[in-house]
Amino acid sequence: MTGNIPAESPWEIHRLGKFTSSQIDDLFTEPQSKAAKDAGELSESAKTYIKSRAAEIITGTTRQVTNWALEWGNTYEPMAAAKLEIRYPGMIYLGKENPLFFPFSDFSGGSPDGIHEILRLIFEIKCPENPANHIEYCLLRNGDDLRELQREYYHQVQMNMACVAKEWNIPVNEMKAVFCSYCPIINEPYPDFHCIHVEPDIAFHQRLPKVIARAEQSLAELVWSLNKENSPLQKSVPQIDANALII
Repeated sequence: MTGNIPAESPWEIHRLGKFTSSQIDDLFTEPQSKAAKDAGELSESAKTYIKSRAAEIITGTTRQVTNWALEWGNTYEPMAAAKLEIRYPGMIYLGKENPLFFPFSDFSGGSPDGIHEILRLIFEIKCPENPANHIEYCLLRNGDDLRELQREYYHQVQMNMACVAKEWNIPVNEMKAVFCSYCPIINEPYPDFHCIHVEPDIAFHQRLPKVIARAEQSLAELVWSLNKENSPLQKSVPQIDANALII
């Protein structure tokens, strides 16, 4: 089931209209045509994502999708977190009942599934309903494998590292991520739980501020253009203050 609901919880309000780690890969996607690349245009994925952020801003609602796979993940994620807490004593689970949003900029940020400040770790938990997906994750050994298999998840953990490093006021190269998969229906002696460490991708983090700044400016221009009080004759919008877009 899909629908729009008002942003009510502090976490939903903090995320409203902002670019988040779960979809940051859309902003890193290149245009398909060489001409569009050479012209420096945004990809269609990026344009669609920016429009979705504008929709949240002008409606004050968030788009919610509910299905069996998501419900499965919500049910078993706390069990996976409990396993992580044993493996990494001091880990703080930031699950569905207690999520936190870590800002990266005025209109971007991330929400890792867990953090460990002493070890400087963020955690990303996946509980695939399809055990075949869990098997794929069990074959992962490092971040390069994750990037090859699921680039969007790789970029998700990279963005979360950047957001949490900023909150803790430490260099992002001192961070690491733990990516884990849990599937409770796996029978012994096969693994129902698998984790890998993901190192910070320096090239990603060097590019991230520019990618975010460009997306925020595009978002500001779009929201400005939709405001009936603005003059339709003005063709350019110089550096809009993104904070002014919040309802």
